[in-house]
Amino acid sequence: MSSSVVTRVYREVRDLYKELSNDAGVIMCDLISLTLLHAAQNQYLMTYILQEEFDLRYSAARELAFKLSKKAKEILSAYEVLSSAEKEEIFEK
Repeated sequence: MSSSVVTRVYREVRDLYKELSNDAGVIMCDLISLTLLHAAQNQYLMTYILQEEFDLRYSAARELAFKLSKKAKEILSAYEVLSSAEKEEIFEK
């Protein structure tokens, strides 16, 4: 994965993901990043959130959700390629 940056989230949300990451034995920033990327691929979910929580018109929300989904898919594809390369490197050693 890439480097992380500081981002503000609601304390309750942070605590929720911190508990889950501890229980699963995974790194919290990886869990949150991958959760956000996978959620971003769901155009219906993102359209709904933009409309309901931020009062965007359907057409604007849908267009933004489409762009977000496309970019999220590109990032996840790049991570999959990197992950595969890392696994191959480990097996070659």
